[in-house]
Amino acid sequence: MLQMKRRLLWWGSPLLLTIAGGGLGYYWLGNQKPNPVGVYLSPVTVGTVEDSLNQIGTVKLDRQQTIQSVVEGRVEQVFVEEGDRVTAGQALLLLQDDTWETRRLEHELTVQQKEIDLVMNQQAIATTETDLQDAQATLRASEALYDKGYVSRDEVDQTRRTVRTTEATLQNQLLQLEQTHLELQSLRLQAQTIEQEKRNNQVLSPGRALILDVIVQRGSVVEIGTNLMVLGDPNRELVHLQLPPLRAQQVKPLQPARIRPLGPESAVYSGTVQYVALFAGSSQDNEQAGEPTNLNVIVELDRPSQTLIPGTQVSVDIIPEQRMDVVKVEAGAVQQSDEGFFVWVLGANNTAQRRPITIGLEGLTELEVTQGLEDGDQVIVRPDRPLNEGMTVQVMDDPLLSLP
Repeated sequence: MLQMKRRLLWWGSPLLLTIAGGGLGYYWLGNQKPNPVGVYLSPVTVGTVEDSLNQIGTVKLDRQQTIQSVVEGRVEQVFVEEGDRVTAGQALLLLQDDTWETRRLEHELTVQQKEIDLVMNQQAIATTETDLQDAQATLRASEALYDKGYVSRDEVDQTRRTVRTTEATLQNQLLQLEQTHLELQSLRLQAQTIEQEKRNNQVLSPGRALILDVIVQRGSVVEIGTNLMVLGDPNRELVHLQLPPLRAQQVKPLQPARIRPLGPESAVYSGTVQYVALFAGSSQDNEQAGEPTNLNVIVELDRPSQTLIPGTQVSVDIIPEQRMDVVKVEAGAVQQSDEGFFVWVLGANNTAQRRPITIGLEGLTELEVTQGLEDGDQVIVRPDRPLNEGMTVQVMDDPLLSLP
């Protein structure tokens, strides 16, 4: 019996020790303080909050257009190069109709022949006038001899018929000379028309412009509608965008915009919305896919950059709404519950305190705060785990602030 009690005592001692150790461990864990939540602080400031729309657009010049050929032929001469600035009416290139030179030479030969005819008519008239003078002198002599009885009436009548015939010949020659004059005048007018055709084959600049691209070169064969060159007004730089209908509804003419070339450390240019399409153009692909067609939007740079290359893409921020000199906070600091919007602020003893706020304009990265915060307040951002009221926090050094 005593041996059995000793055996039970021997087996029960480890069990009692285990139970006692577990109780002490539970007590220790229950009284252990949790690790503080790592957080960063973001200052509340006064500044500008913007509601912006970002879209990629294509740079173009005002009145940018592709000049096309209106005749068939070949390029005889190109007067400009890419990058040249031209004035209104300045010749850009000359298109030569292959049949023009043949027509000009044939016409020139016709004019020369008519001029020869004119000289021959004049010479014939001079000869006929001399013949008429001689015939008239002979007639006077015959009439005098007839009065004296030396010649017959038939001889006088024959001389008179010679005079009349010569007068008729002269009259016809004078009419022929006048006709030749008129024909020659008409041919010279036609020569001007032919020369005008050549001038019409000169492609002229429609206004002050910058040559963006010369597509053809001397000797190129062109047809009606062939693209010759691209030009536009360098004094107005535009960005053409396409926005979905829902986004485009927020855009109105005269709204400000910012334009940035794609790439790091690029310059920023200010601009203004100049045009918003009232309806979408047709797009067969979108219609077949059941997607709405985008709306065209045009933004003009307030001042020409002189550096943006037409045809390149840029990033455009259109600002439908902007509020200046307002209290603003980092958008990531604001949370929302059933009661409304709130932020976490640093309270006493480094604890997280929940503070309700009222927000105004919502920007992409910042929000306007109309109630609940003031300039200089610090709000908690980027906690390493969810926060609860009164939780102890540890403010971390923001690595972003240490960047150069």
